[in-house]
Parts: sequence; structure tokens; C-alpha cells
Amino acid sequence: MNTLKLVGLFVYIIFTFQNANIAKNKFVCPMSKGYIKLKKYSINGEIIDPRNSIIITGINDEVVSCTEGKVKKIMITEDSLYNIFITSSQYNFLYENLNIIAVKENQKIRSGQRIGKSFLKRLEFTIYKKDKTVDQPETLLNCKCSRQPQQ
Repeated sequence: MNTLKLVGLFVYIIFTFQNANIAKNKFVCPMSKGYIKLKKYSINGEIIDPRNSIIITGINDEVVSCTEGKVKKIMITEDSLYNIFITSSQYNFLYENLNIIAVKENQKIRSGQRIGKSFLKRLEFTIYKKDKTVDQPETLLNCKCSRQPQQ
């Protein structure tokens, strides 16, 4: 009987810890090397800063899934690069500009699992909650990489 209580307590602690991490909304960083930059772009000469996408700069780095989920869609760009759209229970993630992919559509994946590799200087990354982009996605990531100053 004491063993059963110990197992129950252990399960409770693990469940509580996992829910606490979800509540903090911290996800695994998609690249271990590089710098986080906000994605800025220009339309008709006007600089737009939507604060809903980030760029992680780094060369020749593996890209991993931020959380467990399912590969919903893999798209190939005109430049023969891959974009991967991953869904999870509350958030969805778009990884852009991968050179090599290590997953296939409808595949279930775990947090931190390798999904591909980027040989370019940047991985574009967007987080969605339901069907809307998330403001300041860098605050949701547990990245150990440094923030590069804005240019």
C-alpha cells in the first residue's frame, strides 16, 4: 500500500511540474546556436515591425521542435527550402528556411526532436495561438542563445 501511495505522489509531482512548465509558456529553443532577432521587413519603403515573428541567426545548425505535437504540413519554397508547420494542443509553430528535413507530414514528434537542419544564416520562426500570431514570441522560448542588437 505504501508503494502505491509513493507512485501516486510521484505521478502527481511530475504532472504538476509539467503543467507548471506549460503555464510558464516556455518552449524549447528551435536552434541551439545563434542570436534571436525580431523580424522586420519593408513594404513600399516603410519598415514594418509586427513583433510576431523572430529570426534566429546561425549557420549550419540543427533545428528542433519546440514542443510535442504533429507535423501538419511541409511546404517547399521557390528556392527549394522547406517550411514546416507543427501543431500542438494550444500553439502552432512555423519553421521557415530549412535546407534538410528529418520529419514527414502527420508524424508525431516530441519536444526537442530534430526536425531538420539550416545551412542559411537565418531560421524564420513564428508562433501561433489558435489561428493568430503571438506577440513577442521570443518571450515564450527558453533560448540560451544571446539576443543580437537591432541593426
